[in-house]
Amino acid sequence: MSSFSGLSTALSALQATRKAMDVTGNNIANVATPGYTRQRVDLQAATTAVGLMTTGQQGGNGVVLTGVSRLASSFWDAQVRSQTSLHADLASRADVLNNLQDLTGEPSDTALSGKLSAMWSAFANLAANPTKDSAKSVVISAAQDVAQTLKNSSAGVVSMWNDQRTQATSLANEVNATTQAVATYNKQIKATVAAGNSANELMDQRDQLVTRLSELTGATTVQAANGVVDVYLGSNALVQDGSFNTVQVSAPTTTNTLPPTASPTLQFADGTPASVRGGQLAGVLDALRVGGTLDTASAKYDAVAAAVSTSVNAAYAAAFNPSATPADPVQPFFTGSTASGVTGLTVAVSLAGAPTTPGTTALRTGNSTLGSADASVALAMSKLGKATGSPDNVWATYVSQLGADAAGATSRTTATAATLSNTVASQQSETGVSLDEETANLLTLQRAYQAAARVLTSVDEALDTLINKTGLVGR
Repeated sequence: MSSFSGLSTALSALQATRKAMDVTGNNIANVATPGYTRQRVDLQAATTAVGLMTTGQQGGNGVVLTGVSRLASSFWDAQVRSQTSLHADLASRADVLNNLQDLTGEPSDTALSGKLSAMWSAFANLAANPTKDSAKSVVISAAQDVAQTLKNSSAGVVSMWNDQRTQATSLANEVNATTQAVATYNKQIKATVAAGNSANELMDQRDQLVTRLSELTGATTVQAANGVVDVYLGSNALVQDGSFNTVQVSAPTTTNTLPPTASPTLQFADGTPASVRGGQLAGVLDALRVGGTLDTASAKYDAVAAAVSTSVNAAYAAAFNPSATPADPVQPFFTGSTASGVTGLTVAVSLAGAPTTPGTTALRTGNSTLGSADASVALAMSKLGKATGSPDNVWATYVSQLGADAAGATSRTTATAATLSNTVASQQSETGVSLDEETANLLTLQRAYQAAARVLTSVDEALDTLINKTGLVGR
């Protein structure tokens, strides 16, 4: 009986080793597969009962394959998801700031700072040539450039807000599609495990989607039974077992001016707020909120427009004498709103004045009581750019702060990208496929298979001698 048991022992070794080689070969085949987690066979020494009427176990009966383990690390999985969420959040914020910086066009002669300088220079030239229509035309043209640049820039911020709002909807739709896929994988994994089969590859694909959810929303996970993973936004379940909840971004959907009528937020389908504590959506929603990045940028443009209008109009007021007979009513140089996107800021002076251009007044260079050759007003206006609290200073302060914010955001994004890369590398070193290690395992298994085959051959030869040659000695 012991010899026949030896055949069974050798056979179990052959079967287990062959399965181990199959798993190792599968690891090698998937060395470049994204999200693949290496696998190992689980082996256990086989035992048999000592007798029919006893619970004792006797060893020496070969090896039993108990399963195929997926060598995932819950610690490193959590670290990768956390770092992925943080990096996506910071990258989204940095993108908005860098886009705002690009919108300023600074430093450049064609940007607002250059337009302001050109306007002050035009006033200085007018002060030197107070009676020339060509000098007046240059002033009007330069002032219109300033107003138009402010309008275009403010409209650019509004356009960025609408683009970000569209992106928020797109990301929410992706969240919904991904959560549905995760729930479907959970069902398949649960059924596969319950049937006693391996669901390792399904778990790999599911976990990639879970990482994407973390990248989008900063979602967290809880490991449940039978390989199932539940996903949460705050304390509310996004995916639970095989079911999932959908999310949506609240109104407003678009805006013509800033600030928006409300701050868009992420909500579940029933209106329950969805806690977005990280991920790309966190950065997008922060840029969209009232008082957020884009609303603040729009307010800065309004502040510059107000500084332009206030300072120039105050200086231009000296061109009029309300006490004159007949009265000389004060007329503004700039008119229009300097709030809600500075869309109303316009130049209110012209060469011809009110008779040919309704709503305008003829451009003046000095006080009306001192004659047409007086250039005192134009001269005073040419110096506004260097005055304390000038539009130039307000603009320079904004551009400088924006540059610092954008540089800081970019630096933090770069730092988190390096941290994420290191975290992924650490995860892969523990859970990924190493060709060197798999090759060594394959050589070991090859030798083990050859040895098991040799045992099987030896036992077979011994049995052949025992059965066919016993009693034949001397014949």
